[in-house]
Amino acid sequence: MKNKRAFQYLVQRIKSLRWIDLAGIAIFLAILSVAFFFFLRRADYAYITLRVSHSDSLDPYVGVPPVWYIEKIQPGVQETDGLGQATVIVEKVHRFKSSDVNQNLYVELKVKSVYNDRTKQYSYNGSPLLIGSYQSFKLQSLQLYGTVVEVRGINEPKEEKTFLLHGYLNPQSNDSPATVANTVVDGVRTYLADTLVTGLKSTDVDGEAVAEIVTIRKTPGKRSFVSGSSFISVPDPERQRVEMSVRVKARKINDAYYYRNESALVVASEIYLPFPTSNVVFTITEIEEE
Repeated sequence: MKNKRAFQYLVQRIKSLRWIDLAGIAIFLAILSVAFFFFLRRADYAYITLRVSHSDSLDPYVGVPPVWYIEKIQPGVQETDGLGQATVIVEKVHRFKSSDVNQNLYVELKVKSVYNDRTKQYSYNGSPLLIGSYQSFKLQSLQLYGTVVEVRGINEPKEEKTFLLHGYLNPQSNDSPATVANTVVDGVRTYLADTLVTGLKSTDVDGEAVAEIVTIRKTPGKRSFVSGSSFISVPDPERQRVEMSVRVKARKINDAYYYRNESALVVASEIYLPFPTSNVVFTITEIEEE
């Protein structure tokens, strides 16, 4: 009964309000809503890693920019707002050979963004900075395009570790005619195996080591084929089976560690190792954290 009377009293009070009173209440609620919205959003800097590409494809070998474009992207290049404050800064640049003529480029950017406490997301110029999203940034006289591969707050540390990978060179990945007409080979071409020695290092374009051969074991290769009703294996003097232990640097992105920012370290996966005198594809069979 008391609740019913209280409700009737409230209805009477509302009916007694003038339109100007209702307008004031509406304005107050609107201001309160806007204040609450901005309370959840705050200006902050975010670090993002961008794989520079002229395509929104997630394939790291699609949309690779030309070398003349890559050379324009250097640490310290930035964009400023009307007050002269930096909004986008190139912190670091990582360049890796993807072939004899192309390079994969990863850029670490410090971006003045807005952080939403409710969604836990950063946004730049109204666009959310999401992993896998294709973004563009204006840097002085340069337009930078690419796919976001990492987003972290200014106080979130960048985690890197060193791993010892054990594995071998699969001839199917290093020699296109390795399987021909009922014939299977075990081992890569001898001229390729001869270029690999203990201590050999794979570096990025700037000369920083990202991988090193720690141990290597070479044994005679063989060729297997069907003869009549039998499966025969014979030594192949033109091939060697190559097993290696390779030390690599890897960076943590989300919950996994990535070699060269693009290859997740997973057993049975393959990574690309460009050496000074040869390029090989290495199959991982075991992973040790150092």
